[in-house]
Amino acid sequence: NNVLDYYKLTNNLLSLDNLLFDSYKTIKDLYSIFSKEATDKGLSLSFEFSKNLPKLLVGDEARLKQILSNLLENAIKFTDNGTIRLWADLDSEDGNSKTIRFTISDSGKGINISEIANLWQAFSVGSKSYSRNYQGIGMGLVLSKELCQLMGGDIFIKETSSLGTTFELTVVLEGNKERKRESKSKKVRKVLLVEDNLINQKLTKNLLQKIGFDVDVAENGAVAVNKFQKNVYDIILMDIQMPVMDGITACRKIRTLETERVSKTRVKIIALTANSQKQDKNDCLAAGMDDYLSKPLNPREISLIFENL
Repeated sequence: NNVLDYYKLTNNLLSLDNLLFDSYKTIKDLYSIFSKEATDKGLSLSFEFSKNLPKLLVGDEARLKQILSNLLENAIKFTDNGTIRLWADLDSEDGNSKTIRFTISDSGKGINISEIANLWQAFSVGSKSYSRNYQGIGMGLVLSKELCQLMGGDIFIKETSSLGTTFELTVVLEGNKERKRESKSKKVRKVLLVEDNLINQKLTKNLLQKIGFDVDVAENGAVAVNKFQKNVYDIILMDIQMPVMDGITACRKIRTLETERVSKTRVKIIALTANSQKQDKNDCLAAGMDDYLSKPLNPREISLIFENL
């Protein structure tokens, strides 16, 4: 996926989404994804954000998560003991434009000064000892830097030593004030509801139509994949447990289809699940879903999800 994204970037085929999202929830989602991996390795994970960090921001949340995930994966990979820390803050603002700064520190073995310049080159995996001891193809950092620059910011190594390494990155996003004014004139959004239960189909479809959305229905994951190939949707509400093809499998197939198309857009997929266990939610996010809603559905939660489109 990193290689394909890098190809899109270098050939001007990748465009950014411009959606409203909750920055606090973004950080909490990342913590949920990486906490088990860190704990299994005996590492302490600390994620914090300043009170100055705007809660609602407009930009490409999925790409921001991708950047931060690449850095967190490296931090955990190259740290044998100690702490991984993420800090988020508002660096500066100019009108509705917000520069957000993230700092990711680890207590790993550090980076050899002679290798730093190579880190920002495609397929660079550092020294030979690194390539022997750690898996990877050397695309995470260079892709993260390209994405940061595409989002109006940059990424660099703030400091590194035998006591650890600190990466710092910035991205430029928008506040939500202007976005609210724009939302009133938006076109009708197309929604694909993937649900096998007929009663849930009817109730959810009626609710979405009352909010003002054009709703298409698929009774299982296989039908959903087929409809996705023939139609354009702004969002997919995906039930997880279904006959023929479950929601996790369907989501992965849809993401694969997007990759094969070298698509400039990425449909937002929201999981509908009765499972409240953290691992179930992590599985949804790992499969490529953007968010999840717990059953029974809360009309207010649905409205909030669609306000972010």
